[in-house]
Amino acid sequence: MIDLDFTLWIQAVNFLIILFFLNIYIFKPVLAIAEKRNKDNAELERHAKENTFKTEKAMAEYEQRLTEMRRESAEAIATARKEASAATAVILEKAQDEFRGKLKESRDELDKQVEVVSAALQKDVKGYADTLASRILGEGA
Repeated sequence: MIDLDFTLWIQAVNFLIILFFLNIYIFKPVLAIAEKRNKDNAELERHAKENTFKTEKAMAEYEQRLTEMRRESAEAIATARKEASAATAVILEKAQDEFRGKLKESRDELDKQVEVVSAALQKDVKGYADTLASRILGEGA
């Protein structure tokens, strides 16, 4: 059986004193540290969520800008191609006009030379014809 004597009361008081000191020096500091750690974890989680949200927002803006830049570059390329095509057409037309002009000049020059040669030939032919006619008729033999 349990003996309820004076030592029991001393042990109970010792237990309460030890419990008091443990509460002051161990339990409260450990609980305070655990509570601070839980607050810090909650704060870190909140910051992580904010950063995730900011990152997703920045990524969406980046993708939107990238899409816009791709569209603008495609438009710029299309415009440059149209301008190059128009410039090519202008240059080609100018080259054709220049070629036509030089061709006309060459034909005119050739026609002049044909006229000169033709006139010279007619003059020579007339002389040859006269000579030939006189030989045939016997005057010059």
